[in-house]
Amino acid sequence: MLLAVVLGTTACAGRERGPSFTDQYMEALERFPASTTTDIAAGVERFVAVFTHLTHDDVGERARLAYADTLFFNDTLHTATSGRQLADYLVATGDAVDDVEVEVLSWIEDKGDVYVRWTMRTQFSVTGRKVDSRTIGMTHLRFNDEGQVTLHQDFWDSSQGLYEHIPVMGGMVRWIRGRL
Repeated sequence: MLLAVVLGTTACAGRERGPSFTDQYMEALERFPASTTTDIAAGVERFVAVFTHLTHDDVGERARLAYADTLFFNDTLHTATSGRQLADYLVATGDAVDDVEVEVLSWIEDKGDVYVRWTMRTQFSVTGRKVDSRTIGMTHLRFNDEGQVTLHQDFWDSSQGLYEHIPVMGGMVRWIRGRL
């Protein structure tokens, strides 16, 4: 187990890295100002419609309607900078899971910045084993004047929601978490 951690760390250390998660988010905050003239409630409704029906065939079309052509999207697993990239990613994600249920618990708006608090239940199979994962999260959204999402940054524990369910990796994640 220790050998795997050392080899994984060494392999990652040798790769050239791009901007950090934090740098990307901070740059996106500058690049995509929040609109204060759009109908925030309608924008949140379109956002919710995309993620509560992620496994339906029309998720790509709903994403293209809800999200701007140029954007910043990061769900801690993937970053997209165009509506087309995002729609393709969401279609692939929907195809890879059995079911996704997102329940919005609340949302607040502050000068065009919107914060959505949610729970997500995802059902998928890994090496023939059915997984039923439930996690919590928060999403920071900004909309353009047309009511489309231009900034989407998720804050959630992807290790609990996904990685701990993957054979070998899950054991490593739980082992590390137990040592912290």
